[in-house]
Amino acid sequence: MRQVLDDMRPASGRPMGRATRHAVALAAATLLSTAAQAALVNGSFESGLQGWTVGNFFAEDYDYGIDALAHSGQAAFFGGGIGAAGTLSQTVATTPSQAYVLSFWLAGDGFMPNEFTVLANGAPLFQLSDAAFLSNTYQQFKVFLSPATASTSLSFAFRSDSGAFHFDDVALAPVPEPTTTLLFGAGIAALLAARKLRGRPSR
Repeated sequence: MRQVLDDMRPASGRPMGRATRHAVALAAATLLSTAAQAALVNGSFESGLQGWTVGNFFAEDYDYGIDALAHSGQAAFFGGGIGAAGTLSQTVATTPSQAYVLSFWLAGDGFMPNEFTVLANGAPLFQLSDAAFLSNTYQQFKVFLSPATASTSLSFAFRSDSGAFHFDDVALAPVPEPTTTLLFGAGIAALLAARKLRGRPSR
């Protein structure tokens, strides 16, 4: 927190007033608290399958695995269960009734039949069936969810009888509530006002 406040110190180097510092501290604390709630591990797959659990595939490096056809970085997951979907799962800490946005990048190779499903605690949230992707061209998708429990099992199911999906840059982030946005905005507004006042010449 001290580092955040130091980074917000006015350019003149003079300390902020008590009211301004309090407003900025409140906004920073709210922002940091919100950001800390998102705890999905290794969404870029740069550490292989660390943090993830796979199921119902036939064999690694056959119908699932990690390769270099990434959206960003050097690695991505590929998967295409044959005849039935294979799954990639991770359980993350969530706050009950907090709204989250789950984002990811997905690419297909155009082979059909294919199917992709996103599930939270076993309940489907999003599904693609026989999706006609341009060959291995990534598209971003966003899914909104509001878990009822303190932990949520996120699962991604991949079926592609003759090919595979590529999957990368998975992220889970809380959606700020209006009060959070207002608090942060008020803190920044107070800081800007203080800097403007200090920059005025004295009469």
